[in-house]
Amino acid sequence: MKLISSIALWMELTLAAAVVSAAPAELERASAYGVNIHTGALVSGDLGRIHDAGFTWVRTDLTWQRVEHVAGKFDFSYFDQLVNDCRAHNLRVLAILDYGNSLYASPDDASPFLSQVNTDAFHRAYAAFSVAAVAHYAGRGFIWEQWNEPNNKHAWPPKPRSDDYIALMKEACIAIRKKFPNEIIIGPASSYIDLEFIEDCLRNGMLDYWSAISVHPYRRTEPETAANDFAKLRALIARYAPAGRTVPIICGEWGYSSAWKGFDDFRQADYLTEMFQVNRKEEIPLTIWYDWRDDGDDPKEQEHRFGLIRRSRAGAFDPKPAYFAARKILTGVQSNPK
Repeated sequence: MKLISSIALWMELTLAAAVVSAAPAELERASAYGVNIHTGALVSGDLGRIHDAGFTWVRTDLTWQRVEHVAGKFDFSYFDQLVNDCRAHNLRVLAILDYGNSLYASPDDASPFLSQVNTDAFHRAYAAFSVAAVAHYAGRGFIWEQWNEPNNKHAWPPKPRSDDYIALMKEACIAIRKKFPNEIIIGPASSYIDLEFIEDCLRNGMLDYWSAISVHPYRRTEPETAANDFAKLRALIARYAPAGRTVPIICGEWGYSSAWKGFDDFRQADYLTEMFQVNRKEEIPLTIWYDWRDDGDDPKEQEHRFGLIRRSRAGAFDPKPAYFAARKILTGVQSNPK
């Protein structure tokens, strides 16, 4: 499979960020691929293996709680090493500006610290964090994603509210765009293709700021069933997009757990292959597989079995059939799983 270069993708998405400009037709035909990573779970050699498998992107949380421990002071050292290592391995970063901060929450609040989300202080602080992050890594070809699955009660407790999300993200977008008009900002990173939630965002003007719409098209059915959902989403975007502008869809997270009923490692690999093919046919410019590494050891826990490689406390490289499937698609290297 021939892939567009990461530099070309960056240039095209940057053009799409300008509201008054039409994105080139080539944008919708681009195809690049990445994996979700958890910084604390990476072991030595992982980024090299991700690159060797043919991926050109990693998606990771750039959490507010990690960088602002004292109000108004930002420390990105936790992420700097990862960013530098990604650059050394020719991997670009999709960074999620996500979750709240205990500095701006009620004393009894717990992660994701949203108890004060409707206050002006919270809005100003999140916008300041977002601008600081973009300023720190500006010009490195990042994609900046606003939150992760805000339509999911686990990421936006106790109950998701699109108006709360939109108000917060709009203030952050305005602040970012004022200083960095050409950076790529996307949203809403919805759990599933939640047309109602996404339409609320579009109706309230988020396409004035977002370069693309990001979604997580999870399902336990065949990947080809996503084609109909993509068609509905494109029709929705067309209703709200400025005249002459093409707004791409980014698949920011999608995977299949080998612990789901009726699944195993080999079916996971088959569905990865089909998913990549479907997204290429649907002209999705960027597809991110979830996840790079299994998150746990329980073979029956679905959240533990989304990875391309198995979890190993010793840090050993133990690829699953899905890893070999991805490498074959992205690099043409044929390998048989042991």
